[in-house]
Amino acid sequence: MRWLLVAVMAAGCSEREPALDEPDAELPPPVVDAAVPDASPPDAMPRRHCGTFLGPTGDYVTRIVSDGTTIYWSEESGAIKKMAASGGDAREIARATGAVLALHVRGDEICFSVGEDRFAWQANRIQCAGSGQVETVVEGEIKSFDADGDAVYWLHYRAADHTSEIDRVPRTPGAAPQIVYEEDAILRNIAVDGDHVYFGYGSGINRIPKAGGSYHQPVVNLQTSGTDMRFAGDFVYWGDWGVVYRARKPATNDWSSGWNLEVREVVRTGEIAYDFAVAGDQAYFLDWVGLGRGIYRGATGGTVEPFVVQDFSVHEIAVDDDGVVFADSEGLRRVSFDGCVLPD
Repeated sequence: MRWLLVAVMAAGCSEREPALDEPDAELPPPVVDAAVPDASPPDAMPRRHCGTFLGPTGDYVTRIVSDGTTIYWSEESGAIKKMAASGGDAREIARATGAVLALHVRGDEICFSVGEDRFAWQANRIQCAGSGQVETVVEGEIKSFDADGDAVYWLHYRAADHTSEIDRVPRTPGAAPQIVYEEDAILRNIAVDGDHVYFGYGSGINRIPKAGGSYHQPVVNLQTSGTDMRFAGDFVYWGDWGVVYRARKPATNDWSSGWNLEVREVVRTGEIAYDFAVAGDQAYFLDWVGLGRGIYRGATGGTVEPFVVQDFSVHEIAVDDDGVVFADSEGLRRVSFDGCVLPD
């Protein structure tokens, strides 16, 4: 019976193992403690960052602002958070009742406009938060807003009759809103400096004293929409269809002083220049053409150069005295004004 069992087992095998004493036998490879190669795909290799990591955020960051002491930001969830400008733990200080469209620091408060979603072209309310309590300042059709140490300013647009009104409300208990300026036209965007409210109007940028008045002073008269205005030193910067411009502020309140101001291109961004920041004479903007991979900068009379290029996509930027703060998928980072361009 034993020979029958061996025959059956041999018939069931398609190949036989060579005997070790056969001259052409191949020995099995020896087992050694060899290093196991990394089977991860190339895109799983360690990814490189620029700058100093300040701390994790949480949800997707939609807006950032820094006053040099504290960094504030909003997240897609509606959370408003802050951390020290040097980095550290994040603390949620408020939760917006919608998507945050803009952030402005007002003393110890952070004020923000809220819309239906973060791509909305106008807000439906402005809220401020100080010591954890969120207060609704105004509701309505709000096209733009800004704030200083004394008051909150906003541009109220009435779509029904295409009229515009700039209002302000002092941040004191019981204060009533005040009309700064009215116009039977579409005004675009506002920004405040020490003494004036600037606004886009017609084919240029105009301004009016914060206390209000019946006339407006032209600052720049050219075919521009005055989008997303910024101030640095004696200059006002604005974006308009892929170009960041600047012009010197009028030295006086003379009505005609704004017509002869020199306007210069600072940088051509290649896209609509909504997200940009200014430090010194240089403008920093996100590289939307490159799918948000980095930050570029350009100065008046200079060329555009990469400022931050890393392996993680960059979204949202702000500047303070110590450099440029930006968000990526891991949190907030800061880069000095020397920049950081990682090689490919």
